[in-house]
Amino acid sequence: QHNWDTLKNAVQDHIGSLNWNYRVQLRDKSVTYINGYAEFTDRHTIKTVNKRNKVQTFKAEKILLATGMRPRYPDIPGVKEFAITSDDLFSLRYCPGKTLTIGASYVSLECAGFLTGMGLDVTVMVRSILLRGFDQQMADMIGTYMEKHGTHFLRKCVPTRCDYINVPTTVFTPLEYGAIGYSEEDATDTFGEDNIEVYHAYFQPLEYTVAHRDEAGCYGKIICNKADGDRVVGFHILGPNAGEITQGYAVAMKCGATKEHFDTTIGIHPTCSEVFTTMDVTKASGLDVTTTGC
Repeated sequence: QHNWDTLKNAVQDHIGSLNWNYRVQLRDKSVTYINGYAEFTDRHTIKTVNKRNKVQTFKAEKILLATGMRPRYPDIPGVKEFAITSDDLFSLRYCPGKTLTIGASYVSLECAGFLTGMGLDVTVMVRSILLRGFDQQMADMIGTYMEKHGTHFLRKCVPTRCDYINVPTTVFTPLEYGAIGYSEEDATDTFGEDNIEVYHAYFQPLEYTVAHRDEAGCYGKIICNKADGDRVVGFHILGPNAGEITQGYAVAMKCGATKEHFDTTIGIHPTCSEVFTTMDVTKASGLDVTTTGC
């Protein structure tokens, strides 16, 4: 049983505390904060207007634009009257109930997974594939996991492609997916099928083993460029706390980590992350990669 008001208020309080802390940190660093709308009047001048219509002008040799992003409504009649964005979700005064999330981006899947976990009837509308720009094997595994746990999918309905190299990212679905670098598909297109080697393994987290949970959905793989000394160009993990695991490997990949670096690193036992230090089966070999226990 979930109380929507309690959850909504807790989230709003957390966001408010974050905003306040940012203001305090800016002040401590002697950064002047102006809350208002801004526009350029020339290459080196900005005019701001706050909610009291107070106008201020600022000049600088260099001006940095770092405005962030907001959800964009698609060009669909009635969408603004009858739909909400992810930003609006925790401002609702009532539990959303039966929900349709449009698109298969990570935000859409995260919202769908969260709402399904609360026991709501949730459907994801997908134009073509899940998580465009991510490794499609991992995306399909996420879809399978979510469907198994109650999320419905309407296929044939495409999010914007993300094509960042060595930028760590995590999809916070019920079973988290962490990724860095190239997907298997992009690595093949970029380096050539003969120049990449994919190492992979299923693994069983200790907490699953102790609790006798027979779930074989946890999986990891790394993609290596054989033409560049087996440099690791793609990292993918599907399992509990994938975001926590992924962050550290992002540093290694930015430093040019190779398969040998992974192999000669002593893994911490028993952890999910250690699977990457003992990964010796390639996809090309066709050998079994199923593991059990710790």
